[in-house]
Amino acid sequence: MFPKSLPNACKYLLLIGFVGLIQSCAVFTASEQQRIVGNWTSTVGGFPVRISYSESTLQIGDNGPVSYVLNDGRLTVSDDAAQSRIVSFPTRNEMIQLDPLTGTEQAFSKIE
Repeated sequence: MFPKSLPNACKYLLLIGFVGLIQSCAVFTASEQQRIVGNWTSTVGGFPVRISYSESTLQIGDNGPVSYVLNDGRLTVSDDAAQSRIVSFPTRNEMIQLDPLTGTEQAFSKIE
């Protein structure tokens, strides 16, 4: 892995630096709250729907903003447990919301 002419101290420093770099990538992974912020699009009943998420509200189309909480993958709208969804982010630009009552999944694409 390292050249034989490299002193042991340098090898250890390089190894520690490499491990630190890998750990920093894990630390800087965006939280679910950071990942949801932005504009998302999907289709409902064949019609396009646009939802804009801020850090504390969501807005569907031209409707007024509604507060939400996203905690441990569970999205709750306006403190209404019946409006709860399980949220996952398979990719940076894809969000899946699962209705735990019906098992229905809704896929969203992030608008850049």
